[in-house]
Amino acid sequence: MEKIEITEVALKRYQILSDVLKGELTLKEASNVLNLSYRQAIRLKKGLKQQGIKGLLKKARPNPPNLKIT
Repeated sequence: MEKIEITEVALKRYQILSDVLKGELTLKEASNVLNLSYRQAIRLKKGLKQQGIKGLLKKARPNPPNLKIT
């Protein structure tokens, strides 16, 4: 089993968008609660449906900048 580190923001998004998928919330209400545009809420819902919780995580993991001064 793969270990996944999740932030509080992603966990909140997961909980709210899960309610949307269950039909307890509308996508419009969820976008207001998450302070996102409706378009972004659609994108997150699609990612959650296709990839599960991984669809809500940031794709680029934190790496040091290329021009970092040592």
